[in-house]
Amino acid sequence: MDLLFGMSNGFVKMNIEAYVVRGMTTPFILGNDFADQYSISILRKDEETTLIFGTSNQEVKVENSMGSSLINEEGHAFHIRTSPGLSNRTLRSKLHRRNQKLKRRTQ
Repeated sequence: MDLLFGMSNGFVKMNIEAYVVRGMTTPFILGNDFADQYSISILRKDEETTLIFGTSNQEVKVENSMGSSLINEEGHAFHIRTSPGLSNRTLRSKLHRRNQKLKRRTQ
């Protein structure tokens, strides 16, 4: 399908392979492989996100999926907690075992 990005002086058109994901709440997701293939750079500045297309310097403002709904009152997207009384080595060991178990389940 053709993907069109509206610019101030026209459109940038790309022919892409797209997948429909049931229940997805974002309009579309551009992955790193897509950005690499089309030399797209992502510029984030002052809470605005802009895509810059290759060396053409064509750009378009986009909505960042990391909107305010995912950020807490302190301005953080996630919070790291540790269990009291556990050393870093013990914690890393427990996390490693848990991650290995999840990996085996997934496989």
